[in-house]
Amino acid sequence: MYKKSVITISIVFACFLSTLGMYMISLQQQEVAAQGAPLQERFMQSSNLFSQQTLENSTNSNNTDSTSAAPSLSSQPSSLSPQTTSASSPPPPPIVDSIQSGSSSGTGTTPQKIVQQGTVTSTTDPLPGHEEHQSASILRLRSDDGIYSGVVTFTASNPVEMQVFHKVSDSSSPSEISIPESFGTLTTTPLPDGSGSIIITSIVPDYGSSGPFTASVPFTGNSLSLHNIEGEPFAATYTVSADVLGPANKANDIGTSPGTTTTNGSTSASDNDNGADSDADADDEEND
Repeated sequence: MYKKSVITISIVFACFLSTLGMYMISLQQQEVAAQGAPLQERFMQSSNLFSQQTLENSTNSNNTDSTSAAPSLSSQPSSLSPQTTSASSPPPPPIVDSIQSGSSSGTGTTPQKIVQQGTVTSTTDPLPGHEEHQSASILRLRSDDGIYSGVVTFTASNPVEMQVFHKVSDSSSPSEISIPESFGTLTTTPLPDGSGSIIITSIVPDYGSSGPFTASVPFTGNSLSLHNIEGEPFAATYTVSADVLGPANKANDIGTSPGTTTTNGSTSASDNDNGADSDADADDEEND
């Protein structure tokens, strides 16, 4: 009887322990579920926020691309729109490879300074009638007819002369200077491109009997070059310092015969005759 009671109590206690264990396990599961819900909720919120930010970034990127692409598309000319072309073309230079362009200071303003140094070799002279000569340009004719004034120092491999061009007419007034034969002759050379005509000043340095062919010479004119009239090719090294003074004011004063002029109100031949008659009358009065 006692044994049965002990067995019964043991069974009941075991059932109690089993029930208590299951209850504790259930409580732990509920706690875990209660704690896991906020974590899962926070995870879902983070996922939603990340997806939203990704969507916004993608939208902004698409807007930026479309905005940046719009100017490039608008900047491209339409194939249907008419294309405009310039009707005018730049005029050819007066002499190919012989015109030095650039801004001119103009008469009465601050001169433009040129300091230039180099070595040149001669080529066939491009001027009409000079085909058998050799020349090398240092300061070329300017499109604005500017005047150079300065000093050049050079050393040449063969005897050379300096040539300074004076432009006496241009394309706007192509007529050359007409000088009566009684005054002698000035050779006028037309430029090969028809842009005017020049008179050349040739300066022959005194090299001595055998050189060296070296000189330092001041000059003023529309251009400066070295020249060999015998047609001997040469090389030269030079240094030039010059001011560009702008186009020159033309001041021609050409008479019809010696002792007369036609411009600037100078004394004419008839004035000289009248003066001589007056002097003769005065002498007669003194004798009387």
